[in-house]
Amino acid sequence: MNNNVFDRLDSQDEKIDQILDLLNASKEQSAQSPTLQTQIAPINQKLAIQKFFSLSKKEYHYFGDQETFSKDKLKTLAILFGFLILGIVTSVLSSFGCGIYTTFTFIENLWLILEICLIVHVIHSKRFYQDIEYSLHSYERFEPNSDGLYHPAGTKRSYRIIKILSLIAAGCNVVFLCMKARGAITVWAIIFEVLFFASVFLTMYFAEDYFCLYSLVYFTGRNEANTQTVTIVYEMSAHKLYPKEDFEKRYPFLK
Repeated sequence: MNNNVFDRLDSQDEKIDQILDLLNASKEQSAQSPTLQTQIAPINQKLAIQKFFSLSKKEYHYFGDQETFSKDKLKTLAILFGFLILGIVTSVLSSFGCGIYTTFTFIENLWLILEICLIVHVIHSKRFYQDIEYSLHSYERFEPNSDGLYHPAGTKRSYRIIKILSLIAAGCNVVFLCMKARGAITVWAIIFEVLFFASVFLTMYFAEDYFCLYSLVYFTGRNEANTQTVTIVYEMSAHKLYPKEDFEKRYPFLK
């Protein structure tokens, strides 16, 4: 994959130097004998960096302190629950308005099942996530890159397909309701169908807005001499790397 950390380092010499300085500095600071003072040979620089990233523990961090994370989580849950209730009410009103439980309403209910899955993902979410665990609790599909990091690679097909089908179904239900015209119940059903149509977009917007804040990856491993633990923070949005200490000085609320 072209969007992994190592490939970005490969095209930016200053980033390679930054990592090598960190690994070498850690080695020098913790070395107890001259034999541990040996610097990484230039020919092995890329291999040393690649080895560090591939063998390190990889953890996604939420870009915010614990209080911010808790507030964002509760807000997202409240919104998603609201959209779920809206969908259920829409289903009931449309069934009464049409006089039958239509195939279109059934498709809309498939979207409600995915909304429940999103709610479960948010409930399960925590501030720090192992990359594999995160991949198992997301609406996105994850793929391993050459760093061994499981990273988001787009929305799962089920969400994309059912989203489109549910939008079409909502429009078809409106047409069917207009044909039936059962008085006030029809008017309310149409209003809720329109609200449901909008909620499909908004559901994904708020879910993406919440999960996009898992924008920090912490790589934790041993230095080249295997004498000290090194943690490197990758800021995904800016494509920048920091030693953990420098990053926490810049963003003290993320400790």
